[in-house]
Amino acid sequence: MNDANARPVQLHVIHDLGGGSAKWLADYVKADTERTNLVLRSFAHDTAAGIGISLHEDAAADSPALRVWTWSDKIAAAAVTHEQYRAALDEIVRDHGVGGILVSSLIGHSLEALDTGLPTVVVNHDYFPYCPSINLYFKAMCEKCDGHRVAECEAGNPQFNAFAGFGAAARVEVRERFVELVLKPNVTMVTPSASVADNLRRLDPRFQRVRFVTIPHGYGNPLPHALPADPESGGRLRILVLGQLSVAKGVELLRAALDRITAFADVHLVGCRELGEEFRRRPHVHVISDYDLHELPGHIANIRPHLGLLLSIVPETFSYALSELMMLGVPVAATRLGSFAERIRNGVDGYLFDPHPDALVALVAHVDSHRDELQSMRAAIAGWRPRTARVMVADYHAALPISVPGAAPARRSSAPGSAEFAAQALTLASMWKDVKALHRHVALLNEARDRDETGRREQDRRHASEREALQRRIENANKRFNDQEEMHAAKDVQLERMRQHAGMRDGQVAALLASTSWRISAPVRWVGKSLRNLIVLARCIRAGTRQPSQIGENFGKVVAAGRSAGIPGMKAALLSLQPVVDPPDAWAAYQQAFRTQVRPRIVERIGTMQVKPRISILVPTYNTPEDVLREMLASVQAQLYPEWELCIADDGSTARHVVNVLQEHAARDPRIKLHLDTSNRGVSHASNRALELATGEFAVLLDHDDILEEQALFRVAESLLQDKPDMVYSDEILVSRGGAVARKFVYRPAFSLEYLRGHPYIVHMVGFRTALLREIGGFDESMRISQDYDLILRAVEKARRIVHIPELLYRWRIHGESAGHARMHEVMEVSTAALQRHLDRCGAQATAREGAGFNLFDVRYPVSPGVRVAIVIPTRNHGDILKQCIESIQATVKDVQYDIIVLNHDSDDPATLQYLATLPSSVRVLAYSGVFNFSAINNWAVAQLAPVYSHYLLCNNDIEALQPGWLERMASLAEQDEVGIVGVKLLYPDHHTIQHGGVLVGAFRGAEHYGKFLRTPAEGIEPGYECSLAVNREVSAVTAACMLVRREVFEAVGGFDTGLAVGFGDVDFCLRVRERGHRIIFCGLADLLHHESYTRGTSSIDPHPADTAQFQAKWTVFIQKGDPFYNPGLSVMSTAWATRSPLHCSFEIERRVYRRERPLVGELARVRQPSATTPKAVAHGE
Repeated sequence: MNDANARPVQLHVIHDLGGGSAKWLADYVKADTERTNLVLRSFAHDTAAGIGISLHEDAAADSPALRVWTWSDKIAAAAVTHEQYRAALDEIVRDHGVGGILVSSLIGHSLEALDTGLPTVVVNHDYFPYCPSINLYFKAMCEKCDGHRVAECEAGNPQFNAFAGFGAAARVEVRERFVELVLKPNVTMVTPSASVADNLRRLDPRFQRVRFVTIPHGYGNPLPHALPADPESGGRLRILVLGQLSVAKGVELLRAALDRITAFADVHLVGCRELGEEFRRRPHVHVISDYDLHELPGHIANIRPHLGLLLSIVPETFSYALSELMMLGVPVAATRLGSFAERIRNGVDGYLFDPHPDALVALVAHVDSHRDELQSMRAAIAGWRPRTARVMVADYHAALPISVPGAAPARRSSAPGSAEFAAQALTLASMWKDVKALHRHVALLNEARDRDETGRREQDRRHASEREALQRRIENANKRFNDQEEMHAAKDVQLERMRQHAGMRDGQVAALLASTSWRISAPVRWVGKSLRNLIVLARCIRAGTRQPSQIGENFGKVVAAGRSAGIPGMKAALLSLQPVVDPPDAWAAYQQAFRTQVRPRIVERIGTMQVKPRISILVPTYNTPEDVLREMLASVQAQLYPEWELCIADDGSTARHVVNVLQEHAARDPRIKLHLDTSNRGVSHASNRALELATGEFAVLLDHDDILEEQALFRVAESLLQDKPDMVYSDEILVSRGGAVARKFVYRPAFSLEYLRGHPYIVHMVGFRTALLREIGGFDESMRISQDYDLILRAVEKARRIVHIPELLYRWRIHGESAGHARMHEVMEVSTAALQRHLDRCGAQATAREGAGFNLFDVRYPVSPGVRVAIVIPTRNHGDILKQCIESIQATVKDVQYDIIVLNHDSDDPATLQYLATLPSSVRVLAYSGVFNFSAINNWAVAQLAPVYSHYLLCNNDIEALQPGWLERMASLAEQDEVGIVGVKLLYPDHHTIQHGGVLVGAFRGAEHYGKFLRTPAEGIEPGYECSLAVNREVSAVTAACMLVRREVFEAVGGFDTGLAVGFGDVDFCLRVRERGHRIIFCGLADLLHHESYTRGTSSIDPHPADTAQFQAKWTVFIQKGDPFYNPGLSVMSTAWATRSPLHCSFEIERRVYRRERPLVGELARVRQPSATTPKAVAHGE
């Protein structure tokens, strides 16, 4: 209190439900540089709005708590008095020197927050608790609100009653006490718009005596003006409905008016969330379910809306959506309610209409026929900018004077013994928010289902004859289109699997709840078994309802994670369950988004290209079915990029239609060139004849039965002009035989030589510099199978720039007629031989063998005699685990020279000290003392070693080697050109659950292990996504739990960053090694066990928040651009390569460019010697 620099302290009271109040608080706290802002947040569970409170010194929802309190007496919605709450509040005010209170919400709080005697401001983001249903809405906007109406509302207003257990009597008691408190002289009611005070005064005359001050919300980070000055006036009217749809936000109004509006207008629903999905398939309706705020200007620029619609049927107190649309230059039409009527000047800078479908349709029709009015409105709002958050804060300081500075906030933990309980309470509250959201979603879906069912029954009664005719048409269509039959069959299989999994669900849930690791520790035992069961079931229902057929698999993952890694592992497994994307629906949504948001910009970009390099498409044909052949030709002729030539070589087709169709198209389009053979000489021969026809700078391969996406050649041309590649490849879609039904999306990483040698992951679309193809002699005409893999290997040997285009550019038909699928054994023999020839040409002195499955290969490199490894094992106590680690190394490493160095960090366990004393002299023991800092410990250990070692193996004491040869595999990879670090596959102690398959940088806003919690089958392997767990491949980082690093690389980067004491030090180390051009290799052919966290324990919350924050700040750009070895089409909120939902669709893409200074051939023969040389290759995004 005596600190001259101390600032006044004010306490914000708020709920943890997010929304506009959370944005207001974040903007306020960031802008307030004159006062210390503490945040008191209630958290909820089950039907209770308040089961406790947490105190924070940051407005972020995920900020760590200074202190947590939980209640034995829960708060249903808001309490008049609450003994535990009052005691906690008094303690906060006293200990932190609080001088003033700002109440943003009393949900989950006691009204005693208004009764501290301190200067107090009530920020009216809504009408709670005076209005128990929050929004002043019961059948219509409320014109009165007495005790009788409160009782009627509680019984008959279910869509607006958020609080179960908050009966009519309690509601009246709470609001009466609320009015008494806000009448006190130390309390000021602040409203973001004057309409709030007007409504309260209208409903209750007592509010005439309350002190009201109107302070409009400020805006923290204004958005740029995105709309063109004058969107073209021709064409259909484009309407934007911004924000989440709900009953309060006017979804019923939209339903009733939509068909009439879409007769002459396109409607874009942006950020509509779950309810918007019911409109996705409606004609002229375009849906973007969710978006980040920084993406909004891009959406506006793509849509170019004539008019924005805000449809709330309740009186909004402010509306950030209105501010955002005005900032972006979009005229707005809104309901004539609340702040809308106050902020919009009807006919000047926007429109107002009554909240009725007829009024909405009439207004939109008026706008469509009087588009000239929009131009003056756009001019009126062109320079509009919102109040800044700083100006808003100044107004609040004036409304809330605090004369006595408070003490600096003291960071305090929860009461002794309750830290874990507090963390669990916050975790349960967070999980319950998700569960409640799920319940709301399910209720909405059920409502939509019932509504649709009623409509269908009525339609059946009215149109029985039409239904019969439609059925006949469907049956005929099914006969014509094999795709639909395949899809129906697949759905039948899926439904059967769903029934089977549903039948097993009860047993799996019982196993989950009975697992030892799910027993909650003593401080949370009072929560009770029923509460734990509810939480587990609710979370699992959330995951299971995403895709019923996945119920069994998801529960298996959770159980395995719990048994392997305890409660934190189970929590992580639950949170990592991602929605299963349904390929047909996701692809349809992607196509719609592409047509509306991306295609126009591509066409515009092509029009501005000064240089358009010619691209040759090489297609060998042989007896191609006519419909398939025509589709292939049409996909080329539909390319947005015009500068192409189609070079087709027919390999002596005996089906007459093939040549006829080819000649028909060639006669109409001079860009189609033909070579017609009279005999069948194989696909490689035909491909080379097509290459002879090519005059383009670049050549793209296209199979005769596949399809190019319309943007494919534009993306290639874009790369040619900017990247100057020798070779490009893209992602692809696997489709049904008919070509229209998506089955699977294949997303690829940046180029990785080891990955290609272990698995031919580059398939379609692939293209090459034409001169390079001719330099390597084209296809090997002695090969009639695996010829593409052979060609790619030979091209890679010469290529200096290889570009991955992370975009779905190619449709690959799934059918059983592919030569590769029909002759798998021969494919493996031929491919292995091609791989061996490649290794020989590269001088790698390696042996290629068939791997553990189809198209998997095992490349064995030799280990040079000069390799000597220092195995550094830090330990603290747990001598039994250390003993197991050392003995497993000694039993499994035979052909590599190594020494074991144990780093004893202040062990005080007698058994451990006795074991260390008995170790033979061949195991060196170093003593280290001091605070735990993983980075500093390893740096210190390495500094003690003589420079006789070529490599250091950093190894946790809880690692257990399983199979001979693992270190030999790591060392052989670590000797390869440009390799700096090698990691391995780690399993949990059950031997069947993946713990580490490399590190995905950027996962969960930090980093996480690939494949974590995936289960390996009882027999065989878990290949991972596109076999990425079953082979060696390049990654951005690996864990230091078992990491092999070259000595000169470790020295060159200065070891680990000691500023990262516990978390992310290994990831940071790997990224710094990559910055110097060295490769990081994950060895998928070496499996070890990791008894994770034996040494330091486990934690259910982030155990190193400071390290997390430092890592995120240091590598912000890398995280934002994305890990090059992970595709942007995959979710970074998953460790199991879940596809993003909705599918990633963007005009600007981040291509990944791999560069070499010299061709590969001949260079890998030179194994690295002890002296470092300058690396020559790196893959990264540009």
